[in-house]
Amino acid sequence: MASRAVIGGLGGAALFVMVGCQPVHVPDDPTRSDVTVDVSAEGDIDVELLLAPEHAGDLVAMAYDVGLAMFPTAQPEPSIDENGAGYDFARLHVHDVYQPGPSPRVRFPTTGLRDALAARGVSFVRLSVCGPPVPTRFAFDVDPTERDRCYQWTLRPDTPAPEITLSMRPSPMRWWLAVAETIVGVGGAIVAFKLLAKGGTTRRLSLLVAAASSFVAAGLGIATGAAAQGSNLGVAGYLHGVLLFAATVLPIVVLPAAGISFVLIIIAISHRPAPRPF
Repeated sequence: MASRAVIGGLGGAALFVMVGCQPVHVPDDPTRSDVTVDVSAEGDIDVELLLAPEHAGDLVAMAYDVGLAMFPTAQPEPSIDENGAGYDFARLHVHDVYQPGPSPRVRFPTTGLRDALAARGVSFVRLSVCGPPVPTRFAFDVDPTERDRCYQWTLRPDTPAPEITLSMRPSPMRWWLAVAETIVGVGGAIVAFKLLAKGGTTRRLSLLVAAASSFVAAGLGIATGAAAQGSNLGVAGYLHGVLLFAATVLPIVVLPAAGISFVLIIIAISHRPAPRPF
């Protein structure tokens, strides 16, 4: 029956993700630190500085030292993250580290970072550098311990500190592709809904085609990271602020489109409408 098909489809498509608000774990050893440098799509950089509780009284000062050591010409803005039920840690925002454009580049000399923390008793630093979700290339003179979107190094006073260069090659065409996937995904779902409302045996095939097209387009959007492609417009310098946020959010509608189209496919396969009287 149609109602059972709907319930079954909804049950298969609905995903309930429960995200626990767990506090960020800070190091237990006062000689260790975790530093994450996150390059934004608008030219700014955010730094997360995790230190043992023994450094709680110096978090802002240490974060400021880290900012000046890594970006001496910028004005760092440190703040404290209360971290829920965990220990406080420091955040740092640095404005206008690079100029958005067709091929921006950011340099990270890490000797100053290592020495600034070593002066405060932190001799082991795990550094992660993360680029925005656009085509990027890392260059360095010391091999990282991990390579992904975020590259990771270990800094010690007795080992060379890497000089890292992040080169970005934004591709606005990737955003347009994400928009096209969104239009097909949402448009196919709307057409399928209209066909379902009209009913009729002859429309089952059209309903299935529309729903399947929506599902494939939405699936491609998810697989190709459509929700992150707006960053290409920011790094390229086309959009910023509210407009960049809107362009980034727009392709996210492919996520519910995938679930809705899956339900419609189940309905199209399972539904057996009664023949209409002549």
